Amino acid sequence: MVTSEHLVTLLSIVPKYSQKDWLSSYESLDTFVVPRSSKKLYEDNEYALYTVTLFAKVVDNFKVHAREKGFQIRDFEYSPEAQESRKQELEKLLQDQEVMRTSLLQWCYASYSEVFSSWMHFSAVRVFVESILRYGLPARFLSVVLAPSTKSEKKVRNILEGLCGNANSYWRSEDDVGMAAGLGGETESHPYVSFTINFV
Repeated sequence: MVTSEHLVTLLSIVPKYSQKDWLSSYESLDTFVVPRSSKKLYEDNEYALYTVTLFAKVVDNFKVHAREKGFQIRDFEYSPEAQESRKQELEKLLQDQEVMRTSLLQWCYASYSEVFSSWMHFSAVRVFVESILRYGLPARFLSVVLAPSTKSEKKVRNILEGLCGNANSYWRSEDDVGMAAGLGGETESHPYVSFTINFV
């Protein structure tokens, strides 16, 4: 960045696909532009940010000519004090972020057991209610937790279907008319109440 009594540095916002046009034409937008003074500072998906150095007396004319070609010119004044202030502000924000992250992690660790316990309690209540709806009153059923491996899940379900497929259940096979999916949003229907819990 050049700033003196006679020279100034401006910022030019150039459309991404017009960068070649900018580099080939910015020196001719006015007679008092410093040759080869344009440098790219940043680029995103839509625009690129370039610097350009020229004489202060032609700034207004340069802005008009640049605007006619679709380039946006912005003034820039370098201030060491402002730069230092922004640097300190950024450091403070990073420190605050780390403090908040640590606090959040501590809260998650402290709350995990309570949330997990509540989730298991809710799951047990859900199984009980769906079993009442499936088998009716009085409550004569057994709730168990099974953790088969992925390979043996199909075999376990076949065994359960053989044990639970009886007249005491309101379940009907998929061949029977009007059978909806299992209660509680299960994607598959079974002759027993099935509630899958996925642990991450």
